[in-house]
Amino acid sequence: MGQPKNLTFHNFCNLTKIPTGTKQLLGLNLKFCLASNTIPYNIPHTIRNMAYNIRTKYYLQESGISNCTDYTKQIYVKNKRWDPPPAPTLIEDKITEFEKALKIAHLKQVSKNAKRPLNNLTQQQQNTLKLLYGNKNFTIKPTDKNLDPAILDTTSYATQVLKEHLLTKDYQQITHTEVKNKMDNLRQLLKSLLHTHRHTLSKSEILYFNRSLQEQTQTAYLLRTTEGAQNPNVTSPRSQQFQ
Repeated sequence: MGQPKNLTFHNFCNLTKIPTGTKQLLGLNLKFCLASNTIPYNIPHTIRNMAYNIRTKYYLQESGISNCTDYTKQIYVKNKRWDPPPAPTLIEDKITEFEKALKIAHLKQVSKNAKRPLNNLTQQQQNTLKLLYGNKNFTIKPTDKNLDPAILDTTSYATQVLKEHLLTKDYQQITHTEVKNKMDNLRQLLKSLLHTHRHTLSKSEILYFNRSLQEQTQTAYLLRTTEGAQNPNVTSPRSQQFQ
């Protein structure tokens, strides 16, 4: 199968017994590329993304928006509610032809490898992978200087991380409710600041903040990038939640 022969890993589990075959699996190293036993079929998803990009580029070029001076790439936030209109028939036909060609090539590959095993793990390694995957009792991490992977008890790992790195004068553990309240307060504060200083911002900056405030993840990003700008109890790392 072409697997490494020198299989090594670090076992730091004291509370839970690791599954049989863990060495044979983790010893491959975390950079070992797994091969599926089937050829993945993601052509429709790929074509949708490609068509979206082609249509968007054509729309921006034809409408002159691509030359707009209000656009600032560094602070651009994608509008997830917008879809570009169809491109001219010639372009749409080429997209369709390309999709058909990909599907034909995929069928040929499937037929060619129908009787050939593609998985590069042994049966024991596959069984161990199923046991470890999603098992919250174990945490698997790379070690310093790439000295093979390590497996640890999750509870011990979390306790050690909190004790040695997070529960310090610079960090504070808070609850889900506190996190939500702080995020809601931050969102309202940003909306108020945006309303007050709107006349000093460019169109691209206003667009960035309006779209960012619509997304929880973007607001979380704003929380991280404004550390120290407001009250340290709100925007410093002490306001983050650790689990």
